[in-house]
Amino acid sequence: MELSQLHGISKKQGAIEISNNINVPLENILAVGDSTSDWQFIELCGYGAAMGNASEKLKEYVRTKPKGHFYIGGDVDENGIIGILDYFEKE
Repeated sequence: MELSQLHGISKKQGAIEISNNINVPLENILAVGDSTSDWQFIELCGYGAAMGNASEKLKEYVRTKPKGHFYIGGDVDENGIIGILDYFEKE
């Protein structure tokens, strides 16, 4: 898919396209978000995380992933993504 074709694409479709293009199954991909609408693509992926400043609803959804497949990180302003990546690197 050309970059010019990506306008208006959903994060869910983006995750599928990335998975297909890099030949990595969705169950091996980590998705991170901070709003409830991000659940659409986080749900598809095998691993999911929410930023600390994410909506409580998204955090609740992320916690439905199996043990070891979810994490709630720190806030965006505090580089919470680093903690998320550190957590999954150890898993």
